[in-house]
Amino acid sequence: MTQRLPEGITNKKVPSQRALVIRSEAESQAEVLREIAGLMRPIADQVIGPPLCRLLEFPRGDRPLQVEIAFPTCGKPRIPGYEPKEIPGADVLSIRHTGDVGTAGW
Repeated sequence: MTQRLPEGITNKKVPSQRALVIRSEAESQAEVLREIAGLMRPIADQVIGPPLCRLLEFPRGDRPLQVEIAFPTCGKPRIPGYEPKEIPGADVLSIRHTGDVGTAGW
């Protein structure tokens, strides 16, 4: 039996890809989105697709979200603070946020 996904969520098969990756902590989804925008500025000419965000650990107590933010790229550019990595392919749930960053949240 196939379960229907809520509106705005799609299931995608994402192929493996090279990316510039950075680990981060955030208090909310809105904070992650703002951080992505800031992190993209210095590497914009290297990025070839939308960023990916992988939740590494849910917040516990006073510990914030632990995330890995990946920016797909061609080749293996070396940029201080960003780790070049091969992101494995996977089936993922994709959510596209439209509107003001401040309206996003968990």
